[in-house]
Amino acid sequence: MKKIKLLTCVAAISILTGCVTTTSNELAKTSFNVPTNFKSNVPAGKAIESGWLQSFNDPKLDKIIAEVLTKNFDLQIAAAKVDAAAAAAKQAGAGLTPAVNLSSQGANQGNIKTGLKNDSSSLGTSLDVSWELDVWGRVRAGSDAASKELKASQLDYDYARLSLAAQTAKAYFLAIETGRQFRLAQDTISNYAKTQEIVDAFFKEGMVSIQDVHLAKYEQASANDTLESARASNLEALRSLEALLGRYPSASVDVAKNLPALPAPVPAGVPSEVLERRPDIVAAERRVAAAFDKIKQAETAKLPKISLTGSLGGAGPNLADMVNPTNMVWNAVTSMMFPIFDGGNLDAQVKSANAVQKQALAGYQKTALKAFGDIEAALTNETIFRSRANSLRLAYQEAKRAEEIGLEKYKSGMGNLLDVQQLQRASISAKSSLLRVEHDLLVQRVNLYLGLGGEI
Repeated sequence: MKKIKLLTCVAAISILTGCVTTTSNELAKTSFNVPTNFKSNVPAGKAIESGWLQSFNDPKLDKIIAEVLTKNFDLQIAAAKVDAAAAAAKQAGAGLTPAVNLSSQGANQGNIKTGLKNDSSSLGTSLDVSWELDVWGRVRAGSDAASKELKASQLDYDYARLSLAAQTAKAYFLAIETGRQFRLAQDTISNYAKTQEIVDAFFKEGMVSIQDVHLAKYEQASANDTLESARASNLEALRSLEALLGRYPSASVDVAKNLPALPAPVPAGVPSEVLERRPDIVAAERRVAAAFDKIKQAETAKLPKISLTGSLGGAGPNLADMVNPTNMVWNAVTSMMFPIFDGGNLDAQVKSANAVQKQALAGYQKTALKAFGDIEAALTNETIFRSRANSLRLAYQEAKRAEEIGLEKYKSGMGNLLDVQQLQRASISAKSSLLRVEHDLLVQRVNLYLGLGGEI
């Protein structure tokens, strides 16, 4: 009879196992073709994986990023999320082991009429053990999903740290660039002041008309407006950098006066390496894997739950009687709960898990595609901005020489002020554009490092 019961149980388990839809736990793959090499021109060689911050050779930048990685509030939030994910993973895995509880109770009873004369009391204690047999792997699937989500959270933190360093570096470069624009505006005012002195002297000697005097004052006033605008931009950049540092926005953070030299071009490696190295892409892949585990968890929840429970305890009027072996009893129960009707709750959980899995796959595709877009853009932009910087450098040199010639002609009485002012504006514009492109070149290099996923 026992053999018949055993065979019947095995058959039932086999039938129930067949009710579970098997899910393929394949690794996430991109829906687009990843080329063997980047489309933009890059130096051959292995991509930089660590130490890119030192390539700028700026001690002040190193110090600021070290501070921001310690004090930034967004990074602290990301670290707390990792702690929460670790706790969730531990909680999910707790179901794989038996739960043991020690309970005790005390009771008093008596007759209302007789009061305390015929009252009685008893003490009891028991050691209770319960354990769900994970026959179908439901608990294990939930534990595996939580572990993969923990890994994803840790990778999110790594990428948040990398992104914060890159964001800080760009904010630092912007603070320097706006400072250089502010000093250019100051130099412009100084040059216009000298021009105005010449105009005033010529006017007193009757060499120029009052029109030149007004034109010189106009340029001086316009330059003052540009100066204040540049000052505001510089203060805003400094305060933005301080916000990243968690400092009070006093616009007093110490930055270098000049931008660091652009490091030599770096190899980008091959695109497929990015999928394995960049933290946010690997995190997205781990979430896809976790989503498959959650589907299995939801599907196996539709099968019976087999549990073992047991207890050992005793009771008596006092402690000695309570622990007396003759008063102690044990109890062991094996139970099976088969869900029959739940209003569609379990089916809805399976559908929800499948929807989450689709979201995770789409999220992986989006993250990977954005990463490649960032890298290709950074590579292309660096080439373009290098060319622009060379052109603007030459343009500034030529404009500055033309300005000097025009001013000398005006001093000798052979030119007019309008020509001089036009040449001055061209020179200033070329210099301002050059400063901006030199800043943009460094930003593109930071974007490339971030895109490749290299460590700080």
